[in-house]
Amino acid sequence: MSCPFCEPKPWEVFYEGPLVLGLWNAYPVTPGHALLVTRRHVADWFTATAEEQFELAASVTAARQAIEAKHQPDGFNVGTNVGEAGGQTVFHLHLHVVPRYSGLRPRSQEETDCLIPGKYHLRLKVRNFVTDLVAQLRGARSFDVMTRLPQPDLLPLQTAMDELSRRGGQVRARIGRVPCEYFRLCDQAGQETVWVGGPDWYYSLLPGIDRDGQRELRKAFEEFWAQGEAEV
Repeated sequence: MSCPFCEPKPWEVFYEGPLVLGLWNAYPVTPGHALLVTRRHVADWFTATAEEQFELAASVTAARQAIEAKHQPDGFNVGTNVGEAGGQTVFHLHLHVVPRYSGLRPRSQEETDCLIPGKYHLRLKVRNFVTDLVAQLRGARSFDVMTRLPQPDLLPLQTAMDELSRRGGQVRARIGRVPCEYFRLCDQAGQETVWVGGPDWYYSLLPGIDRDGQRELRKAFEEFWAQGEAEV
């Protein structure tokens, strides 16, 4: 299996150093979740050179600045997991820089610390995502989606996509192993709504906000769609 950090997509990279890259996590646990990875494929912190360790630590400031340029976190978690017993799932050294938001406490999962679920932060405009999507699909003209949502969440969404197709609308879907979570809906008037997110949160990118990020995500979707992989 290929390593996701050895050949990152251009839109994932936000920082480039001599020995370290900064990547946006394709499956973030909070908005702005960043990874610092060694350019060299090395398993973990203890097998890295002293130079690699030093640059990883020094690059945390660059990650913080990149996150704060797009988001307004109230705190951060910084750390790395070592070995399967330590929660590591990708065996290429990476340091997590996770922004934290007051009131936003995602469920614990792979490579995250254990946190008690709480109410989502209002700044993130998090809503009942699938319910909102299904309602808006009733008046949609087209819908692009790539996601690895679990099957129970996919069922109502799949029904809504089938109905849109029967009405003559365009649906392009990639479900399963995808590079990021992305949902783009266009209504009959041509108005676009774009959602991005991670395993525990989704939020809408408002019109005129973060358009560069929307273009990057759309490019990633178009490239993935062009590969012609079968839908799941």
